Amino acid sequence: MYFTLAVSAATPAMCAALADRARIADPAVLPVPGPAIVAWRSPDGRAALLHWGQHETGDLGLEGLDLDRGDDREPVPAASHAGTIWTGTPTPGSGRAPVYARTSVTRVDPVYVAELPGAVIVADRATWAGWTASRLDAHDPLHACALLNPGFPLGTVTPFTGVSALSSSTTLHLLHGVLTRVPTPVGGTFPAGRSGRARTERPSIRLSGPSPAPSSPPAPAPGGVNVGLAGLGLAPASADGGDANPDVGASDVGASDVGASDVGASDVGVPAGAGSGHGALVGQGAAGARAVAEALVAAVVDLRKDGRPVELSLTGGKDSRLVAAALVAAGVPVIARTHGFADHPDVVVAAEIARRLGIEHIVRTPAAPGQEIDVLARIRATVLVADGMLSAFENVGRPDPAASAVITAGGHGGELLRGGYAETAAGRPGPAGGLRGALGPARRAARSAELLRRLTTKHLGLIRRGPAAGYAASLVPWTAALARGPLSALDDFYLVNRAGRWSAAARQAYLIRESLVQPLFDEHVVAAARTVPLADRISGALTSAVLAELCPALTDIPLAGKAPAATPGTGEGSANASFDWRRQYGDTIASFLRGYTLDLGTTGGLFDVVSRPAAEKLLTPPHPDRATVWALATLACLLSGDYRRARDATPHLTVA
Repeated sequence: MYFTLAVSAATPAMCAALADRARIADPAVLPVPGPAIVAWRSPDGRAALLHWGQHETGDLGLEGLDLDRGDDREPVPAASHAGTIWTGTPTPGSGRAPVYARTSVTRVDPVYVAELPGAVIVADRATWAGWTASRLDAHDPLHACALLNPGFPLGTVTPFTGVSALSSSTTLHLLHGVLTRVPTPVGGTFPAGRSGRARTERPSIRLSGPSPAPSSPPAPAPGGVNVGLAGLGLAPASADGGDANPDVGASDVGASDVGASDVGASDVGVPAGAGSGHGALVGQGAAGARAVAEALVAAVVDLRKDGRPVELSLTGGKDSRLVAAALVAAGVPVIARTHGFADHPDVVVAAEIARRLGIEHIVRTPAAPGQEIDVLARIRATVLVADGMLSAFENVGRPDPAASAVITAGGHGGELLRGGYAETAAGRPGPAGGLRGALGPARRAARSAELLRRLTTKHLGLIRRGPAAGYAASLVPWTAALARGPLSALDDFYLVNRAGRWSAAARQAYLIRESLVQPLFDEHVVAAARTVPLADRISGALTSAVLAELCPALTDIPLAGKAPAATPGTGEGSANASFDWRRQYGDTIASFLRGYTLDLGTTGGLFDVVSRPAAEKLLTPPHPDRATVWALATLACLLSGDYRRARDATPHLTVA
């Protein structure tokens, strides 16, 4: 894995100075080993592109290459790992050469921009851009406010003032320190990235139509877990509920932020009969379902050439089974894995999905009460690995991970097929398959407004008056969009912020340690889904129809419900229990989190944004809101710079 940063400046001297600063970045602020290398420099010296980290052997022809250290090998045109930042061809006779950057409609492969007088920096790592622009200690209070409320940055905000996340579906042209933004449609120019294949070159996939379900499911693969579904009380397959996976902003929302949608400005009515399955989709909806299924297969079919099996994170929800079906339909070898205890509904349902697909299934057991966790290392590592974007409540891994040859995949992004947050606001499926009550416009608007309020301002009382007012003002564009069309606004909010910021940060963290495939974020998949009427997405009809297109044998498998939480130390709730130590830690971890947050918050600037009395109340054991406690501790680490010690050894604490 490697990161990319490019500089475009008005003068060669300014470009050289910024490139040199990027080269000497403190290794403690980047989660993989350096050093930085200059991979490309324009003939006129006014643009440069650098990499930090290791290239795969043969990738881009740049292994060990540094143009500023006398290496005279001829590189291919330089590009970032995801192909989101690349260099243009020099103009003959002038030496002028542009730098380009581009985001997709989901922007899960992000681009960060810092504009300086006479220069522009673009990077796929916000911290590296902040270091190079000398803004690493200029923290944006809007980011702190967002991390304490929705739990992820909104819109274009990053932890660093003056470093912004590029809006979706946008192409940047940088020449001599001047930046030009151009809206880019789906399928627009996207150069060769790590794979060496242009992102717009997609195999042509045409499904011949759903194959009839086999009369009996295939036998379980070797190593599979073959347990029955009876007795778990699982919801029918048409019920609401996505994957229980870890993929689980709007400071300046512009037209390009919201993204293309076929949903009009007026709100969408959801008919009572919607969502009854594949047969409910006709016309545009049915065509959209077929297009989504074909786009999913096209997004993964090239994995067949690698020959290695893809390790799929398979749960009992809606989304990972779509990816499993697409991989099998594309002829890609698959091994499914599920995280949980043997009798957890996720494990049981995933085993049945794997059995019917004829793929191997592996179960991994989570942490249990009594185990010890290095909590401080987790906090520091989360800030470092997730680029300061996420809370340590999330499991994003540690710096300097060992190289893995495994290709992984997951169901992240499936909510985009169901209207994102609009699915929650519209209501849940009723017993007959349709939405209960088909909420009227007034009730939909009220539910949507309350959902957005809870998502964005539930902890506004923790914030001091000045920063809180600025944060509330940043939400005004979404409030206006909500008034025009409640459900479509929530659909767009999910795409722009949950996918474009939360999922983007999580994805970049995962990519540090593994080769990750997330086909549900593929922009052709998302674009095809957004041609389907929002009512058909919200109801779940699109998801059901896509599954029927890919593998009818899976359509009658129920969704996994949530297992009851275990009660540490009591022996209660053991059957089908789920123990989540992040929410169920004991006094030892509670006391540590309180002391750490208050100590570093005092010296690091946390209480310039957060009300200390409110924080002290929240941090008093027993913690009433543990997710927010994790967010406070993460902010204390970020703002104090303690994350630079993420590689230090730390003591382990007992979970419960």
